[in-house]
Amino acid sequence: MSKTTIIYIEPKIYDEAMQITDHLRQGNPVVINLKHLDPPDDERLINFVSGAAFGIDGHMLQVGENIYLFTPSNIIISDEEDTTSLR
Repeated sequence: MSKTTIIYIEPKIYDEAMQITDHLRQGNPVVINLKHLDPPDDERLINFVSGAAFGIDGHMLQVGENIYLFTPSNIIISDEEDTTSLR
């Protein structure tokens, strides 16, 4: 069984969005904590990464205040109470 690495990133500038999408395209789930980004850069970054996730049929879930989980298509995000995937 192959191992999956979950990447945790606290971007400090919007330009880190490309690095985040590279991890996602390589098949790694990414947790993004936006605590160091100011609006509107945080919204722009999430919109950019969301578009990349959509482009690879990936998934996204906000898991906390300013914390997001993005996964590639082979990793489904599931709600414990509702077994349908979240998108």
